Amino acid sequence: MRRNRNAVLAMCALAGFAFPVFGQGGIGSGNVAPHVPHPYTAKFRITTEQTLANGTTITHERTEIVVMDSEGRRLTASTFPVSEQIPERTMVNVSDPVARTSTNWMVPGKRAQVQHRPAASESGQGATCWTTVVPQATTVPLSPDRAAGTVTASVGAGGTSTVAPKRRTASNKEDLGTQTIQGVVATGTRFTLTTPAGADGNDAPLVRVREVWDAKSLGLMVREVTDDPVTGKLTKELVELSQSEPDPATFQPPEGYVVVTQELHAIPCQ
Repeated sequence: MRRNRNAVLAMCALAGFAFPVFGQGGIGSGNVAPHVPHPYTAKFRITTEQTLANGTTITHERTEIVVMDSEGRRLTASTFPVSEQIPERTMVNVSDPVARTSTNWMVPGKRAQVQHRPAASESGQGATCWTTVVPQATTVPLSPDRAAGTVTASVGAGGTSTVAPKRRTASNKEDLGTQTIQGVVATGTRFTLTTPAGADGNDAPLVRVREVWDAKSLGLMVREVTDDPVTGKLTKELVELSQSEPDPATFQPPEGYVVVTQELHAIPCQ
């Protein structure tokens, strides 16, 4: 069944995405995935809970919708509820691997921004990053220390000081078996990550637990639960799923929006 863009936006209560970086950014090499994506429209409910030292619990909820078509176009949209100073708003991002574009807009709004990547170089050597700024003749190479996972900082004219990264130890990976979520079979995995005492100024180990459920037939994570003693608990749950081919109009900005296009330029990743 075909649905127009406005119907999809209404169904979403639309929700969450991250805008790409408009300066230098690692948006990827531009290569299209070799497999044929399975189309779907998935709606998620995302809840964050944080407990303060006095026992007060702060809870926020928003919705997210993800749409994929069989050509690999992907729309991610987030609706954030109204607050005291900001009205309800929806942020939308569309990634199109065929046209090599990334498009962003906000509802309500009047403007959409399109970033266009040129075709990947024939050499295909190494990762490629992109910038909206015309590259200069010289670039700063990645230092061997940084490539090895350490940070090198200048110390006056006398030399450099190498600082080892903070250690975080993955203490456990547990297979949770399978579940059927919104009609699709999902495989669950629980990860436990322990931050040793003293690594972040903590006087005792910090244990972070993340549980994920993946529907491999769709290439879609359908449930995620992260429990972090520092940031609180985040739950992302699939609440609606359609496996019909979406209307191509879903991936276009709303009528009446001014569309601004930026050309991206390839540069070495640093």
